[in-house]
Amino acid sequence: MPWVRIDENAMDHPKFLALTDGAWRLWCEGQAYCQKHLTDGQIATAALKGFRYYSAARVKMLTSELVPGKGPCWHQGVKGIGVHHYLDWNDSAAEVIKARADAKDRQRRHRNGDRHVVTNDKQTPNTSSGVCVSGSSGSEKEKGPVEIQPSDNPDFSERAARFLDRYREAHVKYRLGARYVGKLHVDFAESLQLVAVYDDERLDKLAQVWLTTNHDFAEHGTRSIPKFRSMISWCDEKLREHGL
Repeated sequence: MPWVRIDENAMDHPKFLALTDGAWRLWCEGQAYCQKHLTDGQIATAALKGFRYYSAARVKMLTSELVPGKGPCWHQGVKGIGVHHYLDWNDSAAEVIKARADAKDRQRRHRNGDRHVVTNDKQTPNTSSGVCVSGSSGSEKEKGPVEIQPSDNPDFSERAARFLDRYREAHVKYRLGARYVGKLHVDFAESLQLVAVYDDERLDKLAQVWLTTNHDFAEHGTRSIPKFRSMISWCDEKLREHGL
């Protein structure tokens, strides 16, 4: 599933408030173009003129510093446009290509009968795949290893995407308004493993434990989804201690 990131605070940013509706739509169209064609934030002039919302006036607005000290939304170059700070918010072409290759490799391993195994107390690598997953909950703890379905399961993909959205919202809520910034392809891969083990309600409770704990491991680093997954068994134990 292709993604392009737009900061949730963009609607209130002075640079965007200064744009006309048409210029804002042109900017969004440019974001989508860069992600679709993996241009690392570059838009060729010939392509730009084919955009639905293109006009010379809108391009001039986007390449002008409308708010002093904030810089323009786009930078005018010799061969076209450069989107301001595009790679600060979106994955590079190399990262996207690698993520797609990794996904194909996981599907290939699945077709060849490979599986990832989850243990109840610690992360244990499946030596055939080199992938570690952790944690289990409820009655599953008594049953030993649990086999995770492959990451190309459509239901898992949809649930993982929804969990990413909920995690970002929870991060803002429980981390004093701090916006969550991670690597999309990494976070999505980790979320696929999480939704394969936990239902949505349980996963949201576990995320709340992780985002509110003062555990040293959490306090001395980011509250990223990969770190959350590495502590998932600990979070699950905390819930069980409270009868949840």
